[in-house]
Amino acid sequence: MNLVDVMMGGLVFSLASISSLQIYGSSLRWAHGHEQRQHQAAALAMALSEGSRQLRQPVDGAPGPLRSGDCTRAAADLVAALKQAPLGSGLTRVVDQAGELVSITVDASGLPSRRRWFSPAAYGLCGNAPLHGAPSGIVPLGEARP
Repeated sequence: MNLVDVMMGGLVFSLASISSLQIYGSSLRWAHGHEQRQHQAAALAMALSEGSRQLRQPVDGAPGPLRSGDCTRAAADLVAALKQAPLGSGLTRVVDQAGELVSITVDASGLPSRRRWFSPAAYGLCGNAPLHGAPSGIVPLGEARP
């Protein structure tokens, strides 16, 4: 074995080591980025679920949810509550009201934006007018037929 063979072997070994370290470093960066995107996706899901939490939460210290009888007002109350709710870092939230519906859109860098629609009527927040004069043939629950 002469000096040229030793030098070539060392060169091949050092190139293989450098390439291996670069591949290892890029896989670590990808894994870290993937983990960070998973955390942001979980934060997006939590930000979207804030709408349903706000709808289930009692309003103004009342024992139950607000039942105003007006879905537009209940939606406006939900928009106001969502605009005051805290939001995770790196996220942006846009809350819009379209009549009786509330739209929540959340964004995070590197992930597609997500939108969810909420209807206070679906949670029973709009109330129902009591049946004073039920149409003939309809018997309210708990009453016996004649």
